Amino acid sequence: MGLHELRSRLTIIPQDPVLLSGTLRFNLDPFSNFNDSELWSALEEAHLKQFVESKPDGLSYEISEGGENIR
Repeated sequence: MGLHELRSRLTIIPQDPVLLSGTLRFNLDPFSNFNDSELWSALEEAHLKQFVESKPDGLSYEISEGGENIR
């Protein structure tokens, strides 16, 4: 198994949430494996859909380093 394949199959769930600078879409799906409807469905299941809808650009909302602009 190659390093890229191995890394694509590992998941780490840290105790402290971490957000990267970039869009909400990128933070939810950094490898672009899912379409918008799948992301919105996941947000709805996590009870975060209304929060993301409240942001000016929805899934395209730009997150600052560490998520400072969404706290």
